[in-house]
Amino acid sequence: MENILNNPLSLFLITLIISFLGSVQPGMVNVMASRLVLTHGKSHSFVYCVAASIPEIFYAFIAAYFVGRVELSKQFQTIATAIAGAVLIVFGLYILFNPPKFEMQKSRFDHPMLKGLFLSITNPQLIIFWSGIILVYKEYGIQLQNDFLAISLFSLGAAVGAFLLLITYMYMTDYYLKNLNNKKIELLNKISAYVLLLIGIIATLGLFFP
Repeated sequence: MENILNNPLSLFLITLIISFLGSVQPGMVNVMASRLVLTHGKSHSFVYCVAASIPEIFYAFIAAYFVGRVELSKQFQTIATAIAGAVLIVFGLYILFNPPKFEMQKSRFDHPMLKGLFLSITNPQLIIFWSGIILVYKEYGIQLQNDFLAISLFSLGAAVGAFLLLITYMYMTDYYLKNLNNKKIELLNKISAYVLLLIGIIATLGLFFP
C-alpha cells in the first residue's frame, strides 16, 4: 500500500477512484447535474459540474495539509485513525440503511457556477471524508504534508473524480431520470456504502497489521 501510494500517479488515480465511487449515490449535488440538462441544456450543466468540483480541491488540500501536519504520538495516531475508520464505517452503514432520497430540489442560485459552488461548499461530508482518508493514508506511512506535489495530486484526484462523476450524471440524464428505478438507486447507494466501509475496514486493519 505504501509503495503504491508513494508513486505520484498512483496516488492521483487511487484518490480519483475513491472520490468517484465514494460519491456515486444520487444525492443533491449529483442529481442537479442531470436536472440542469433538462432545464437549461448541457452547456449550462457542464459549467455547474466544473463549479461543483472546485470545492473538492480545497477540502482535500485542507485535509492533506492541516490534518497531515498534525504531529501525533503513535498512541494518538492510532486513536485518530481508529476514529477515522469508525466514522467512515458509520457513514457507510448510514448510506446502506438510510440511503439519501432521489430528489430534484431547487437551489437558491440561478447561475450554474454559483449553484455548483454553493451546493458543493455546503456539503458537510467533504472535509470529514477527506480528513478520514488522510488519516488512513498516514496509518500506512503516506505523509503528504511536506510534499507539495503529492498534496496537489491528491487534491486534483479528489476534484477530477468528483467532476467525472458529475459528467457521468450529465451525459446519462435520460437513463438516470427515465430509467432509474428503486433497485438501481439502491445499487448506487450500496456502491458508495461499500466503498466507505472498505476504506474504514482497511484503516482498522492497519491498526492491527501495520
